[in-house]
Amino acid sequence: MRRSLEEVNIIQILLAVLSYLVLIGLVIWFFVIPTIKIYKMEYANYRENLRSYYDILNKHESLKSRLQNYRTSNEKILKAFQNPFKKEDFRKFAEKYLDNVQIEFKRSFAEDGFGVKLFEMRYLFKDIKSFYDFFDALNEYPSVIKLDFPIILESSHPPLVKGSWFFKVYESNSSI
Repeated sequence: MRRSLEEVNIIQILLAVLSYLVLIGLVIWFFVIPTIKIYKMEYANYRENLRSYYDILNKHESLKSRLQNYRTSNEKILKAFQNPFKKEDFRKFAEKYLDNVQIEFKRSFAEDGFGVKLFEMRYLFKDIKSFYDFFDALNEYPSVIKLDFPIILESSHPPLVKGSWFFKVYESNSSI
């Protein structure tokens, strides 16, 4: 049995197609459009986070590069912090330039993240050149030493000058 086109109700088909289109429109309006808005907001947030990440990464790389340059340019000083200070070795070193060197340990403490040992040094010298030569050679000593002022100098016997000063030895905290 064949149906003819005359029996088909065009109004019902148009209503069915129209209701289908309205249903599709409502689905798009209530589900797809809000999802697109959420996607745009999340994508903008992602781009902001990505920009922040690369800014921080660039700062990190810059600091890492500066730290590496600092380490290579100050390698000698950084190694000097690791060398343990030996009072007897320093006395022998000082006696190359000064006479009758006596070193007395006073105390140890922490300062700026480093261990510090405070010493008093008493000595004699004959000429000022040896005194200044000692200061020049002190830069080559394998520990980090800081002289505290004042440096006390007294003329004891005409050719000899008696002196004393305090000095600090800086070491890494692990070596104290």
